[in-house]
Amino acid sequence: MNSNTPMNDNITTITQLKMLITTFVAEREWQQFHDPKNLVMALSSEVGELADIFRWVPSEKSLATMKSWVWQVTVVTVFGFSCLGYMV
Repeated sequence: MNSNTPMNDNITTITQLKMLITTFVAEREWQQFHDPKNLVMALSSEVGELADIFRWVPSEKSLATMKSWVWQVTVVTVFGFSCLGYMV
Protein backbone atom coordinates (compact mmCIF):
# COMPACT_ATOMS: atom_id res chain seq x y z
CA MET A 1 0.00 0.00 0.00
CA ASN A 2 1.37 3.42 -0.91
CA SER A 3 0.10 6.92 -0.21
CA ASN A 4 -1.60 7.04 -3.63
CA THR A 5 -3.74 3.97 -2.96
CA PRO A 6 -7.45 4.84 -2.97
CA MET A 7 -9.27 3.72 0.17
CA ASN A 8 -12.96 3.07 0.83
CA ASP A 9 -14.27 4.58 4.08
CA ASN A 10 -16.67 1.67 4.55
CA ILE A 11 -13.97 -1.00 4.71
CA THR A 12 -10.73 0.77 5.70
CA THR A 13 -9.48 -0.18 9.16
CA ILE A 14 -7.52 2.02 11.55
CA THR A 15 -4.54 -0.33 11.05
CA GLN A 16 -4.67 0.23 7.29
CA LEU A 17 -4.93 3.99 7.81
CA LYS A 18 -1.91 3.94 10.15
CA MET A 19 0.08 1.92 7.59
CA LEU A 20 -0.84 4.39 4.85
CA ILE A 21 0.17 7.35 7.01
CA THR A 22 3.44 5.67 8.02
CA THR A 23 4.25 5.18 4.33
CA PHE A 24 3.21 8.76 3.53
CA VAL A 25 5.52 10.11 6.26
CA ALA A 26 8.42 7.84 5.27
CA GLU A 27 8.17 8.89 1.60
CA ARG A 28 8.70 12.48 2.72
CA GLU A 29 11.32 11.67 5.40
CA TRP A 30 9.29 13.52 8.05
CA GLN A 31 10.21 11.19 10.95
CA GLN A 32 13.07 13.48 11.93
CA PHE A 33 10.55 16.20 12.80
CA HIS A 34 8.18 14.08 14.86
CA ASP A 35 8.91 14.90 18.44
CA PRO A 36 6.10 16.01 20.80
CA LYS A 37 6.74 19.75 20.40
CA ASN A 38 6.85 19.65 16.61
CA LEU A 39 3.80 17.40 16.36
CA VAL A 40 1.71 19.76 18.50
CA MET A 41 2.91 22.76 16.51
CA ALA A 42 2.14 20.98 13.22
CA LEU A 43 -1.33 19.99 14.40
CA SER A 44 -2.06 23.56 15.50
CA SER A 45 -0.90 24.92 12.14
CA GLU A 46 -2.92 22.43 10.09
CA VAL A 47 -6.10 23.04 12.10
CA GLY A 48 -5.58 26.78 11.62
CA GLU A 49 -5.31 26.26 7.86
CA LEU A 50 -8.49 24.20 7.92
CA ALA A 51 -10.35 26.88 9.89
CA ASP A 52 -9.09 29.60 7.53
CA ILE A 53 -10.96 27.99 4.63
CA PHE A 54 -14.26 28.87 6.31
CA ARG A 55 -13.34 32.34 7.53
CA TRP A 56 -14.96 34.65 4.98
CA VAL A 57 -16.93 32.42 2.62
CA PRO A 58 -20.09 30.35 2.90
CA SER A 59 -19.49 26.76 4.02
CA GLU A 60 -20.71 25.30 0.73
CA LYS A 61 -17.93 27.04 -1.21
CA SER A 62 -15.27 25.84 1.23
CA LEU A 63 -16.05 22.14 1.11
CA ALA A 64 -14.19 21.57 -2.16
CA THR A 65 -10.85 22.67 -0.70
CA MET A 66 -11.42 21.18 2.73
CA LYS A 67 -10.49 17.59 1.80
CA SER A 68 -6.75 18.24 1.55
CA TRP A 69 -6.57 20.01 4.91
CA VAL A 70 -8.61 17.32 6.68
CA TRP A 71 -6.15 14.75 5.36
CA GLN A 72 -3.21 16.76 6.72
CA VAL A 73 -4.84 17.10 10.15
CA THR A 74 -5.50 13.34 10.12
CA VAL A 75 -1.89 12.53 9.20
CA VAL A 76 -0.46 14.67 11.99
CA THR A 77 -2.96 13.40 14.55
CA VAL A 78 -2.76 9.66 13.81
CA PHE A 79 0.98 9.57 13.21
CA GLY A 80 1.58 11.82 16.18
CA PHE A 81 -0.26 9.52 18.54
CA SER A 82 1.58 6.53 17.08
CA CYS A 83 4.98 8.24 17.48
CA LEU A 84 4.19 9.05 21.08
CA GLY A 85 3.28 5.44 21.82
CA TYR A 86 -0.50 5.85 22.10
CA MET A 87 -2.89 3.39 20.59
CA VAL A 88 -5.23 4.84 18.00
